This record gives sequence, C-alpha cells and structure tokens, in this order.
Amino acid sequence: MIKELIPSCQIVDYSGGSIVATIPVMNLKEISAFFKIIEMKINDERAIKFREIVKDWGLSHVTLEEVFMKITKNS
Repeated sequence: MIKELIPSCQIVDYSGGSIVATIPVMNLKEISAFFKIIEMKINDERAIKFREIVKDWGLSHVTLEEVFMKITKNS
C-alpha cells in the first residue's frame, strides 16, 4: 500500500511490525497522498483500510551520521 501511495519510496527495513521507507527529495510531492489519507481528507475504501493498518507513523530527515555511514559502507 505504501508503494502505491508513494511510488518512488524505497523500503529500507521491515521488522517487528514496522516499516522504514525513504523518499528521494525530488519526489517529496508524492507524500501528499499519504498525508491526505492520514488526515482523513480521503475516505474511500482503500484509505479506510490503510488507516486501520497504520497504528503509528513518523517522519524525519536523514541525519549526518546516517549519510556518513551510508557513504563509508559503499566505499
């Protein structure tokens, strides 16, 4: 469902019932569909099902440490 809402996202971790996904900065407009569903501005069957599944969510920027770890891991 997340990939349908945000096509450019990449799932980086799925464990313990949690999903961590990244969205490229150039595709941030895609996240608006997620917010419209979470804020109950869309109430179709798919949106209602999505809200039943998602119990908690968060949004954050990548930290400088995460960027460093990714760069050093790939080199």
